[in-house]
Amino acid sequence: MKTTPQIQDLNQRHASDPRASRHGRSFPQTDQSYQSSTLLGGCGTPVKFHGPSFLEISNRYFADEAPRSFAVEAGVFAALILTAVLPIVNSVQAVATLIHHAGVL
Repeated sequence: MKTTPQIQDLNQRHASDPRASRHGRSFPQTDQSYQSSTLLGGCGTPVKFHGPSFLEISNRYFADEAPRSFAVEAGVFAALILTAVLPIVNSVQAVATLIHHAGVL
């Protein structure tokens, strides 16, 4: 509700409103007949959005970004495999040398 402005003399404040508290301040009066304005022609009309669809966005991604991303990921994967295979081959060679020197074979 919208409030109505009130200008009161400080000396006559308690005398003008019988509901006012003698020890505190009273709340401002409100306008009880307030009605909000209505917007005409704005409701019920659909919004027309002509942006790219999800299918177009995904097709563009897979056409442009996916091959580059795949090449980078394949290179990183190959580097990880080489990093893991070299110690494994070295340990197999060390175990074979140990078995040969122990005379088991």
